[in-house]
Amino acid sequence: MRQSKDTAEEFQKRRATTWRLEKPWLAAALLAGLGAFLAVGVDVLSEPRKSGLFLLSFVVLIVAIVRINFILMRHYRCPGCDAMPIDRGGDGVQLDPVQCPKCGAVLK
Repeated sequence: MRQSKDTAEEFQKRRATTWRLEKPWLAAALLAGLGAFLAVGVDVLSEPRKSGLFLLSFVVLIVAIVRINFILMRHYRCPGCDAMPIDRGGDGVQLDPVQCPKCGAVLK
């Protein structure tokens, strides 16, 4: 019982760390996506300033998405087997899993 409680506590710490590290990158991705959306449809030749906004927003968006994935892959892992809690049904990463889909360790 103690081991499953320790595993759950450790996973919740890792989950909190992941969220803390990802929040600024999620905000950057949101703002960059909004900037890219606002600049879409602009004639590049007539308004080069807005095309620069689109390019900058697009680059920041890509960098933010890559960084979010790296943070997720590094920190959001089961303490028991060091695997990411990915749903085998194809839904992707489980945000708040009750148990690890790979080793069955209690995570919540």
